[in-house]
Amino acid sequence: YIKATNFNFSIPSNAIIEGIVVNVERKVNSNSSGSNVTDAAVRIVKNGAIGSADRSTFSSYNLNDTNESHGSADDLWEEVWTAADINSNDFGAAVAVQKANNASSNRTVGIDNIGITVYYGLPAPKLTVTKVVINDDGGNNVVGDFPLFVNGSAVASGVQNTFESG
Repeated sequence: YIKATNFNFSIPSNAIIEGIVVNVERKVNSNSSGSNVTDAAVRIVKNGAIGSADRSTFSSYNLNDTNESHGSADDLWEEVWTAADINSNDFGAAVAVQKANNASSNRTVGIDNIGITVYYGLPAPKLTVTKVVINDDGGNNVVGDFPLFVNGSAVASGVQNTFESG
């Protein structure tokens, strides 16, 4: 494996991790018909350990630098994640390559970059909605405008309301 860690993420501590994409820029040195080199494994690294979920592809490596994506915006690589896991220096990715059995000679593979994109969301803030209605007409029907408050701040006035007491 080529193991890349220490990505220096700074994801907020209350983030909800939704998915991880590993991008690998790769190439091979052969001019033969088809490079006969593919991924053997592309795995996530959590707490320094290479995970078991494999997101390798079957596409052959090219003579030119090519970016290949592994995972998706909703792929957690069969793990449960916290922001601390992602922010850790021991978070990353590992890549292994293989030459096909029918390849006539050895190949030199280049992996120029391994990049990681982490998709996350933040919890929605708590929302408190309060509508103030004052009935001071002795219990008769009240029709009028009343303010609407969200989290303690008036956000609308002239909110129509029909209120019947008694």
